[in-house]
Amino acid sequence: MIVFPCDRPIIKDLNSYYLIIDKFLEHYQGFLGSGGIYFNAPSAAGIVLFDEYRFLNAEYFDKFEKLNGSKAFDKILQTSSEKNFNISVYEIDMDSVYYWAHIPEANVLYKDLKSEFTDISILVEKMKSERLTGYIEITGNAKSESSYIFFNSGIIEASKKDSSDTTNNQDSTISIIANSSESGGIFHVYQVQLEKKLEEINFMHSGNRQQKQVVAAKQKKDVPIPPVNQPQKKVSQDYFIEMLQLLLQMLEKIIKANKKIKIDFETLLKKIFVEKVEKYDFLDPFAAELIYENGRLKFYGKTSDKELVTAVLECALEVAERTGVKGVLTKNLAPWINKYGNDLNKFNIKL
Repeated sequence: MIVFPCDRPIIKDLNSYYLIIDKFLEHYQGFLGSGGIYFNAPSAAGIVLFDEYRFLNAEYFDKFEKLNGSKAFDKILQTSSEKNFNISVYEIDMDSVYYWAHIPEANVLYKDLKSEFTDISILVEKMKSERLTGYIEITGNAKSESSYIFFNSGIIEASKKDSSDTTNNQDSTISIIANSSESGGIFHVYQVQLEKKLEEINFMHSGNRQQKQVVAAKQKKDVPIPPVNQPQKKVSQDYFIEMLQLLLQMLEKIIKANKKIKIDFETLLKKIFVEKVEKYDFLDPFAAELIYENGRLKFYGKTSDKELVTAVLECALEVAERTGVKGVLTKNLAPWINKYGNDLNKFNIKL
């Protein structure tokens, strides 16, 4: 099963025969920030899901095999010219892309619940109240067609019928429940552990040589594995400015993507700076020692690296708390923590 929340592609009907697929993927990864690229051919299908930091997961299937992760990614690259995939590109917001990337890793929670004994509407409400992250698959009804209701922390993410091209048919949950109640069926409930670390897939950014060396080292037991991004010598404060800038950019993007949040990110951040001036005097906006504007963080004052990182992290988490996006931020922090986790540990900072 290859599913993802695709409404209208931003581009479609491209033929893989004429494309350099790895460069094509990297281009749209940088252009969109997060999304999915779907490959469809008469004899096979595949998808690659990504955020702005890395390719998150991939799936591939044909009549002989079904693959995910790095094997699926490699298979798509290897067969793209010979199978002449029709390619569509979809934008998926950052709040959802990690959920969809984990769907192939779902585990069975309940299986073979028969409609004679299980009311589908009650089952849906139960999964909502238990804040399920996963999906319900409905099979074996009179129409011999599977349907799916997807949940993300109890919120219904999407509802769809199975289709060969995986496009979202916009079947509402109400319609699926009604059809299942009328025709009967068997229900299977699957759960996804979002906190489970995604597979370390060997198709990171082409420029990330150290990560590739780590993956290669894992394949050779006799080769020591160096810590990822562990500084081998004292780094300049610019390193930590860049580290904090990436965090603030991520948080700002999450807040701007939430249409319910009306407050300006920079305004709220400065307000919190003012509130914490007594604790960290370099946050005083009137002194203009620390400035975040237009996605750029600049520091003109003097303080220790630990205090600088601690102060900005406190402010960022306070912004996330007040805007109600702390949970979303936490879900999206994995690549950032993977890159800077050693620095946080060095400063004894826990998120």
